[in-house]
Amino acid sequence: MKKIFSLALLLTTLTASMASASVQTGSIQKVNLDLKYPLVYTQNQTAQKKINQDIATWVYDSKKGYDTGEFYSVETEYEVTYEDDSVISLELINLSYPAGAAHEWVSYDCIVYNKKTGNRIPLYNYVRIRNADQLETGILSMVLPLYNESDEEVEYDSENWPVKRVSQDYLLRGGGTIDLVYQPYELGPFSDGAISIRFSPEAINYFNRMNS
Repeated sequence: MKKIFSLALLLTTLTASMASASVQTGSIQKVNLDLKYPLVYTQNQTAQKKINQDIATWVYDSKKGYDTGEFYSVETEYEVTYEDDSVISLELINLSYPAGAAHEWVSYDCIVYNKKTGNRIPLYNYVRIRNADQLETGILSMVLPLYNESDEEVEYDSENWPVKRVSQDYLLRGGGTIDLVYQPYELGPFSDGAISIRFSPEAINYFNRMNS
C-alpha cells in the first residue's frame, strides 16, 4: 500500500496541467536527497500518462534506497538526448552514495518512448544486433567507435573490458545516430563513466543488412 500511495503522489505531479514545453523538470528534495526527473507532455493524454507512470516507477525505486537507509545520499538527474513529433529519447541517471564507500554508485537508464502510444521502443526497431561478439568485431574493425560520458572517443581495451552482452539501454542522438550505453566498469574504468558504442547511420545499415 505504501508503494502504491507513493506512486500516486508522484503521478499527481507527473500528470500536472499541460505546459508549453514538452519536457519540464520535477523534483523531490530532502536532506541528502535531490531527485530531478523529467515530466513529459504529449498531445495524447493516454500516452503521456503511460510515459510518466513509467518514469514515476524509476523515481520511486531511486528514492527507496534513501528511505530504507541503504544509501547515505541519493541524487538523480536526466537528459533529453533527442525529441521529435513521434519519439523522445531520455537518459535517466541515478547517483547513490553508500556511507563509507570510495565513490558514489552511478547507474544509467536509457529509454526511447513512442509519444503517440507511450510505449518503450525496443532497440531492434532501429538496429539488429546478433550477439556481443558481433559488437566486439564491429569495434575492432573500427566500424563502431566508443565514447565516454564526456563524449570523448576512447580506445577499446578488449583484454580488460570485453563486450559481454548486447545492452538494451540506448539513446537517439539526432542525425540518425544511436548510442548503445553500458554501465560504468562494463567497457572501461569508473573514470570514463558510462561508455557508449556509437552507431552511425552507415553502421546501422551495415548491421541491419548482416542480420536481416
